[in-house]
Amino acid sequence: MRVSLPAEPAATFTVRRPAHVLLAALQEPFSPAPVATAAGSPHVTLTRARRPRPADRYVALDPPELVARFTVDGEPIPKARPRWAPRGGTYTAPRTVRAEAHVIQSCFVQNPRLRPQDGLMGLEVQFHLAGLGRADIDNLLKLVADALNGIAWHDDRQVTRLSAELCLFAEQPRTEVAVWQLAVPG
Repeated sequence: MRVSLPAEPAATFTVRRPAHVLLAALQEPFSPAPVATAAGSPHVTLTRARRPRPADRYVALDPPELVARFTVDGEPIPKARPRWAPRGGTYTAPRTVRAEAHVIQSCFVQNPRLRPQDGLMGLEVQFHLAGLGRADIDNLLKLVADALNGIAWHDDRQVTRLSAELCLFAEQPRTEVAVWQLAVPG
């Protein structure tokens, strides 16, 4: 039995199940009526449209487009782990909430027309600390990426290129951020 769904290009998958089990599954509303091609065959081949590959879903921008560039003044603050509330559940530490709000405010002051972008994004961050610091670069980066959710992009899973640098013993502690659009939906 061969069933093809009207989509291009197609990939072929061989399913090794009894025909009566697959016949019941093929009666779902989204699939067309099955067409028998091999009577009595214990195996059924289904043809199904393949999911578009990432290269087919996006058009790369060459060179990438700068979406936003801004500086957050003050000592960089790492994202803290969620805390357990006394009566159950979790909450975000107030210091982390204030730090994320400071990143958002700095972003909008320097980029007032910024809106969330579709597509694949890149993030470049330089953290300038006054001393050695005890913060991990990944926790510092996580705070900036989470703060920009809904501001520079819809979700931080859109970030596919990342560059982070930790500069120690800076005279002026700050965080320098650049957001790039690497590809647009195509």
